[in-house]
Amino acid sequence: MVCVDICLPHWNSQPNVSLFQPPWNPYTKDRLVRLKRIFSMIRPESCCTMSGSFGGWIYTNSPIPITKKPDLNDPVLRAKLAKGMGHNYYGEPAWPNDLLYIFPVVILGTIACNVGLAVLEPSMIGEPADPFATPLEILPEWYFFPVFQILRTVPNKLLGVLLMVSVPAGLLTVPFLENVNKFQNPFRRPVATTVFLIGTAVALWLGIGATLPIDKSLTLGLF
Repeated sequence: MVCVDICLPHWNSQPNVSLFQPPWNPYTKDRLVRLKRIFSMIRPESCCTMSGSFGGWIYTNSPIPITKKPDLNDPVLRAKLAKGMGHNYYGEPAWPNDLLYIFPVVILGTIACNVGLAVLEPSMIGEPADPFATPLEILPEWYFFPVFQILRTVPNKLLGVLLMVSVPAGLLTVPFLENVNKFQNPFRRPVATTVFLIGTAVALWLGIGATLPIDKSLTLGLF
């Protein structure tokens, strides 16, 4: 049996009200009319529970909004439980099944794959690098392009490092700026939308400029 909680208004006559009398045909037009009438009365003030195969008895004042309970009388579920399966119908503790049997297999399997690839396809060692003669055209990974552009265009290296540190510091303030209001529509969230647009434009500008020579990096070679 699956129990599903839906929200209905309070009933003044009695605390427990039966809206459906089982058994009933789940494919009748009368069922759809009754469901439409019930869901048209839904309000968030109170909750009730409907149990059975999408029918049966409905009770008011249920404290839990959504509940799913296993039917231990179901022979299919009992057969799965006897084989150590079917726990996902109602959940099971992580210890010991997941933590003791699944996690070590996944972790050791990942380590084995990495070691195997390192042995079978090793990365060849190139020429030794000279720390006193760094090539000017060297670039970091693409996701570091914006902060790399800040570091190489600012004449004062200390100021450049401080600006690089300000990037993650600014990102930490984004969740607080986005929660100024409760709306999810971007057109009704001017602060969050403005921060997103300006941040995206600046990141693209700095990222593209990092791939160009330093004399053209700020203007992107446009003028």
